[in-house]
Amino acid sequence: MRPSVSAKPRILIVDDESAVLASLQRMLQPHSADWEVRFSANAAEALASMATQPVDVVLADLRMPGMSGAQLLIEVAQRYPDTVRIAFSEPTDQELVLKCVNTTHQFLAKPCDAGTLGAALGRALNVDKLVCNDQLKSLVAQLRTIPSLPDVFHELQRQLALPDASVELVGQTIARDPAMTAKLLKLVNSAFFGLNRKVSSPADAALLLGLETIRMLVLWAHVFSADSSPPVPGFSLDTLSVHSMSVGRLARDIVAMERGNAKMRETAMTAGLLHDLGKLVIAVNYPDLMTETIALAQRDNLAFDVAERQIFGTDHAEVGAYLLGLWGLPLELVEVVGFHHRPSLCASETFSALTAVHVADVLQRESEPLHAVPAELDEDYLATLQLSGRVAEWRNELMVSGPGMKR
Repeated sequence: MRPSVSAKPRILIVDDESAVLASLQRMLQPHSADWEVRFSANAAEALASMATQPVDVVLADLRMPGMSGAQLLIEVAQRYPDTVRIAFSEPTDQELVLKCVNTTHQFLAKPCDAGTLGAALGRALNVDKLVCNDQLKSLVAQLRTIPSLPDVFHELQRQLALPDASVELVGQTIARDPAMTAKLLKLVNSAFFGLNRKVSSPADAALLLGLETIRMLVLWAHVFSADSSPPVPGFSLDTLSVHSMSVGRLARDIVAMERGNAKMRETAMTAGLLHDLGKLVIAVNYPDLMTETIALAQRDNLAFDVAERQIFGTDHAEVGAYLLGLWGLPLELVEVVGFHHRPSLCASETFSALTAVHVADVLQRESEPLHAVPAELDEDYLATLQLSGRVAEWRNELMVSGPGMKR
């Protein structure tokens, strides 16, 4: 059971080192008016505290005597599945990280500065504000496997935060994972990017595409890894992957046509790549629900997200957004994924990455004969933005009559 929405959000931090707890307490003092932060010196004390008063977020040092932080987070996942779980670890704690990788939402490097810590906790708490669907939280809380960010992504996050981020170092980091390297190079050399020469190394890819794009492509390559393909009739990981790539590219091109800046183009492409993440998560964790949803959509000629809401009370867009929020990805990206079917529910009233991904998803599905029920544009939303007339121009400029795109 979570604290009531009227109470201040509750955070529990667990570390056996008193000096570390004192330091963290000083770091979080500026947030004392907004958050209720408690501290425990060991796992047993933490569990006793949570039994008395549940918390919204628990952050635990992985390496503690007795019950380790990794074991604690696994225990919290079982007892309090809707509590956001963050691991606090040294770079050498890889074995412990692996123990809790499927039950932990975020990982923070230790030591951690006040800005990074406050931002991570703030993002974790903001997920509840963004997605208030109790059925969604219940669904996500019962996931058998929580998709986690790959080690390579975490390392890239750290490297890209440096003022002198090195393309060469980024390439070396990616190259540590041969499977990731192969998938990344396959994508970069595909027609998706339309580069005029073959790319043979991650460093070359980073140089040509930019470090931020490479970081998000690493995340995409991890999410759509072959070993995550679920045995669901009518569900194809390859089809989902190709559709996601196509929507990402088309959304980026729509932003370019509207003269959006580089950041908006990047957000649109990344959100397009990840907009259907929730479908994969549901198929992997709830194959029976996915099978039932596919059957209902086909039998009653329903849009897929409509069938999802009938079956389990939420849809893949909200599931994907909730998980991206738990991962700590930027709020703008979370919003685009969460509202890409129904952008009028978002507060934005100007052209944005959300607009581009919404339209790109609909246009791309028009060109895919697999979809018997066409996705629908949110006409009221586009009219509010005075963009109704632009859709035909985007379609004519960027789409071809069959599956695929012009460029």
